Amino acid sequence: MRRAEHPDPGLEASMAAFERHQVAYVVIGGEAARARGWPEQTEDIDITPERSKENLSRLADALEELEAGFRVDPVRYPDGFRPPGGIDWRTFRSQVWVTLTTRHGDIDVVLTPDGTDGYEEIAKTATRERLVGTEIAVPVASAEMILQSKTAADRPKDHAVLDRMRDILNPLHARDLLDPHDRSRSRGEQEPPER
Repeated sequence: MRRAEHPDPGLEASMAAFERHQVAYVVIGGEAARARGWPEQTEDIDITPERSKENLSRLADALEELEAGFRVDPVRYPDGFRPPGGIDWRTFRSQVWVTLTTRHGDIDVVLTPDGTDGYEEIAKTATRERLVGTEIAVPVASAEMILQSKTAADRPKDHAVLDRMRDILNPLHARDLLDPHDRSRSRGEQEPPER
């Protein structure tokens, strides 16, 4: 762990559970961006698992170990709603996004992140990286995939930071190669044709 980092034992314990259960997954979203240099905190961890029944069963086992429950009404279920039969592979089979809370924090299982085809596409360019605040290296989405998904999501909360995130995660992004007074082309605006 780097000297300036604050240890995050909850994040480390969550990731260790996925690794122990041999889940095929990739960390995406804010924690992936932080592993690649983004300085801002995030509220949860987002993962994209491979969607086979066997892998989703391993994911469910890891989440059961973490005492995961569905993130619903925080007043009635501050520790998440735990279904009577527990979480199993069927929990994820026809979902796009499942939000959970565990004894170590919130986890979002995002089966098809915006702008992607899911695990197979993201895993192609993922690398094992150490997550901030941990000593554990896990599969992390590439800077290109993080930016592709955030751009496709088109959420207001991302609009304000997307250019800065491009600069930090991908310093050779095309907008840096442009004249600093002409940033319009980097946002998809075309130059008028020459006459």
